[in-house]
Amino acid sequence: MAGNTKISLRIRGPDNDDGHVRFDDFISQLASIRKALVVTDHTVSDKASTYFRVVDLQHNSPALVVLEAVPIRPALDNSEKVVGRFFRSLGDIERGVAPDGFGFSDFQAFKEVTNLLDKDRITELVISRDSEQTKRLTSLSPQIEKILGPDEYEIGSVTGMLEQINVHANQNVFTIYPTSKRRKLRCIFPSHLRPQATQAVDQYVRVYGRMKYKSHLEEKEPYEMIVKDLEVHIPEAELPTLGSLRGIASGTGEGTPSEDLVQRVRHEW
Repeated sequence: MAGNTKISLRIRGPDNDDGHVRFDDFISQLASIRKALVVTDHTVSDKASTYFRVVDLQHNSPALVVLEAVPIRPALDNSEKVVGRFFRSLGDIERGVAPDGFGFSDFQAFKEVTNLLDKDRITELVISRDSEQTKRLTSLSPQIEKILGPDEYEIGSVTGMLEQINVHANQNVFTIYPTSKRRKLRCIFPSHLRPQATQAVDQYVRVYGRMKYKSHLEEKEPYEMIVKDLEVHIPEAELPTLGSLRGIASGTGEGTPSEDLVQRVRHEW
């Protein structure tokens, strides 16, 4: 295994809890860091190549967690690359620069890393790499919003699998996983489309509407759509076969020249 593959996380809770981290906040903070590490792995490799294990855990207020990057397949060891890319991405964002290969969802994952700092539920978050590189994080949200720039809009359509629908409290949101190589797309739909949307779960659909883009991203790719309409694609198993079409034009007469058949159809119209 390559060296320099450990990440230390020092997390301190609010002063009114004597610096202790609340249990749910501790879980949320680790989950957000894990998500950022996962998207970092995807910028290094097309498939998941690295997992992280806890190799040390201390509570000295602040709490200390040490993670180690481990290759999923020993023949493809990206562990040091992933850790290095993670720290470079943090540094790029802090300087207001877009990390290489980042899309909208990648930025959102890194923004979540400092969500609890923004809410003062975590008062200190320090991330270090084998004691050689240390970052005392502050809110990443302002820099990420600056990098992404304002929204741009465009009317268009996307085709893909409809999944992860949420109609609780009239949220009316589903996710489209495009048939192309585009990233998943969050879609907000009006209440009158709810019956169609719920019936279309796990089916291929085409959605039409106003798509949102971030103006400063090099790759112009929508991250959200306000849906105006959707149509469900008929499953391939339900499409008619050539055999089922036999007899559909009965009565035309065998041996009738094709020109006469076309002329007859035109007269019937």
